[in-house]
Amino acid sequence: MSSLRTTTWGTGERVAVLLHGMLGSAQQYHRIGPALADRGYRAVAVDLPGHGNSPPARSDLAAWATAVTAVVPNHPALAIGQSLGGVVLAATALQPERSVFVDIPLIASSGPPARPKS
Repeated sequence: MSSLRTTTWGTGERVAVLLHGMLGSAQQYHRIGPALADRGYRAVAVDLPGHGNSPPARSDLAAWATAVTAVVPNHPALAIGQSLGGVVLAATALQPERSVFVDIPLIASSGPPARPKS
C-alpha cells in the first residue's frame, strides 16, 4: 500500500493522532488540529485509505491499521478516532497515552442486551 497522506499542525514531541470517519478526510479536523497545536501538541491528521488525498486500498482493517502506524509516531500522547477512525485506532498498535473514541460503531457484547432483574 502506498503511504497515507497526513496534515500536521504544530511542532514538538507531544503528538496527537487524529483519524476521521467514513467518507471524511484529515481536513475534518481543521479546527481541532490548530487548537491542539496552540496547546503544545503536534497534531497529525491522517487521510485513511481511499479518503482525502490517500490512495485507495483493499478494505482490510489490519492493513489500514498497519498503514496508519507507518505514518504517525508510536505512543502518541493523544489519539482521537471518529467513527471508522475509531475502529481503525482500536486495531492499531499505537498505544496512545490517552484515546478518545467518538461515535465508534463497536459493541461491547456479541449477544442481546441483558434483561433487568425484577
